[in-house]
Amino acid sequence: MNKKIIHGLTFLWFIILAVLFVISSTNLVFNENEIKVYNIALILDHGSEEYFENYRAGMDKALKTDNIELDTYVLEEPASVLQQVQLIEEAYNSGAEAVIVKPLDDELFQEELEKQSVTVPVICLDANIDSEKVVLNIYGDNDERGSLLAKQIEKNFKNEKMNIYAFGDMKDSKKQVELFESLNEYMNQAGYSVRSYYLSDEKLITEQMDTIIEEEGSAVFVALDVRTLEHMSEKLEKSGRKDSLLYGFGITTTILKQLEEEQIKAININHEYYMGWQSLQCAIRILEGESIGKQLLTENYTVEAADIFSKEYEDVLFPLN
Repeated sequence: MNKKIIHGLTFLWFIILAVLFVISSTNLVFNENEIKVYNIALILDHGSEEYFENYRAGMDKALKTDNIELDTYVLEEPASVLQQVQLIEEAYNSGAEAVIVKPLDDELFQEELEKQSVTVPVICLDANIDSEKVVLNIYGDNDERGSLLAKQIEKNFKNEKMNIYAFGDMKDSKKQVELFESLNEYMNQAGYSVRSYYLSDEKLITEQMDTIIEEEGSAVFVALDVRTLEHMSEKLEKSGRKDSLLYGFGITTTILKQLEEEQIKAININHEYYMGWQSLQCAIRILEGESIGKQLLTENYTVEAADIFSKEYEDVLFPLN
């Protein structure tokens, strides 16, 4: 090989090395150290974060391992579906790439969401929203939840037929209606009579409970939402009525304490910690273009007061520990 060719190849090699050096030092093509950070908004369903503790604990787990900037939006009281949907637009305008929200009511939320022009991906917790704007629903089977709690009530009474009174705070809530209808169907087939009351005012709840206890002497109560469950338990504790028993759906720190003290007989709960963790995991997968199903069903658990410290329910009841 003559000297001109050798010199030419050598010069070309130095040019290639120089170009590679410039690219690597100026990030013209890529940067190995650059980390993509995902901006995700979380919209609560109440004006207090207490009702979101277990979901948030699961999210905190995801935040430790994933590159996420999570902005939390707390509703002003009185909380409303319209306020939730307006916060989606606010989060989008603030740079959110995805929104996680726990709708106050499935049908109302879907109706208001369809009016929005914002196209940010929406992930719903504890809801099943049929909308193209919602990329994922993470929820428990309400029909199963209602029947499982009903089965626990029947087991506790062993064919002693008592009237059952179910209380909820939203008559038009799809979730509460599904829980009640499933519980009602099971209990009716077992020979029990079930009546429903939908009252959002705590004073009215107390008055109705007093009337029922006065007429019945004792009663079995079921709360269809966490706030009602907390209030009914507090009411029974203050009245000292140990002959009236309380069951319900949902969990908070307050409810857990009342369950431990056997003021509440049993509760049915979703695995909120797992749901919170999955919401962020799935948000990243969706933002990275991965195709996932639109529904993610999670397990639910019926826990009696006597089983509160069972190893089986440790991760579900005490995820903050």
